[in-house]
Amino acid sequence: MRAFAVSDLHVDYAENLRWVEGLSTQEYTQDVLILPGDLSADPLLQARCLSALRKRFQAVFFVPGNHDVWVRKADMRDSWQRLEDLDALCQSEGVDTRVRRLNGCWFVPLLGWYDFSFGQPSANLRRRWADFRHCRWPDGMDEMEVNLRLLERNEGPPAHGLVEEPVITFSHYLPRPDALPAFVDPERYWLLPVLGCHGLEQHIRHWKSRCHVFGHSHLNARRQLDGVLYINNAFGYPSETKHVRKRLLPLPLERLEA
Repeated sequence: MRAFAVSDLHVDYAENLRWVEGLSTQEYTQDVLILPGDLSADPLLQARCLSALRKRFQAVFFVPGNHDVWVRKADMRDSWQRLEDLDALCQSEGVDTRVRRLNGCWFVPLLGWYDFSFGQPSANLRRRWADFRHCRWPDGMDEMEVNLRLLERNEGPPAHGLVEEPVITFSHYLPRPDALPAFVDPERYWLLPVLGCHGLEQHIRHWKSRCHVFGHSHLNARRQLDGVLYINNAFGYPSETKHVRKRLLPLPLERLEA
């Protein structure tokens, strides 16, 4: 078994969808794919993408991203319902959204949202960040409450059996600002407030994960920090070629053994 990761597929773009559907139907049948969010803002395209990938891999693991819960049609109630509908879609397609042990490795999805714990958004960011227009939360729920409710859904480790086996955690959002690539100065990066939350890092440490995969930033990275390998392998928009890879990334399972 091999494990691969790719995030931010954004199959709203036709060429991205063609790449997904052009993946081999034979090469990965014994392998695992981790999808850390942002498939599409369109439920029909989400279903098409997940179905195509599920046919190609032994197992597909998924956590939703911000684009996945945009509300852009009158018949969509709110972003929380989009989360629930997407989870139901995953269950119907056989896509894993819960903790699973497979071939001696633990795969641990971590839900979350950005909660401005990385910094407060500027007026410019609030004006330009599309989530503030396309995400609609019930009962005036703000980003901090959304994040807390999602973090509460994350499963904790069992009482035994983890120390001797590798654990791969994954989330859409960044668990710490310094997981960004080295060429980015977190202190000066204007998007930092909407990139992640510190609460995710606590779950990573609780699971004693040695590898965490994330997405969202569209800035690919591989950072070894405090004993954990943090990896971002985004596919990104068609126009993005400088800081993303347009390919699956194999994860180093052999390096994760205790």
